[in-house]
Amino acid sequence: MTTPQIELRNITVSYPDGDRHITPVKNVNLQISAGHMVAITGESGSGKSSVLSVIAGLTVPTEGEVFIRGEVLPSDEENRTRWRRNTMGMVFQTPNLIPSLKVAEQLELVGKIQGKPIPQGRIQELLDNVGLAGLEQRPVQRLSGGQRQRVAIARALAAQPSILIADEPTAALDSQLSHQIISILRDVTHQYQIATVLVTHDRAEAARADRQYHLRDGTLIPGEEMVMSTSF
Repeated sequence: MTTPQIELRNITVSYPDGDRHITPVKNVNLQISAGHMVAITGESGSGKSSVLSVIAGLTVPTEGEVFIRGEVLPSDEENRTRWRRNTMGMVFQTPNLIPSLKVAEQLELVGKIQGKPIPQGRIQELLDNVGLAGLEQRPVQRLSGGQRQRVAIARALAAQPSILIADEPTAALDSQLSHQIISILRDVTHQYQIATVLVTHDRAEAARADRQYHLRDGTLIPGEEMVMSTSF
């Protein structure tokens, strides 16, 4: 049996809030294999951000364990930071590009930060795969919103991560552009054999993932159960 890229085992997150405890995540179990995109939907306050924070190693769960390729995620901040830098790519609602850099330079910066230059062939391949061929030297100020999000995806993949987190990556885009971005995320997940976690409010987008889950009051509900619970 193939070892999952990401595995959450009995994850609970709880913290004090005055004279009570808040528990945004309750006994969550999740496995994501290489080459699979898993979508998580949920209303505001359902626990989505907390689950992502646990997967990204930003939050240490109160109970349970996080496994990355079969190994327990380090509990100390220094090793978690190193793991995050070497293993994970992230795409957010806002592309957060550097205004002074051109398209290709956005990806080159990743290599400079890590001290390992990104080969030009890989930069070209990634930009081709996200539909930006020919725009390598274009200033990002001259890109559309959808194009900027494509640059953000290519940048997240530049260092060859094994895990990709996409946190509401289409929230600022119209439906047509959102469809394109989800298609790109799904395609690169399969092509590069990455384990991708997509968080979205849009269940139509979630349905295009390999698997989907719904968070309700901190509890993770598989897509099949979610459909049954809303069909009556």
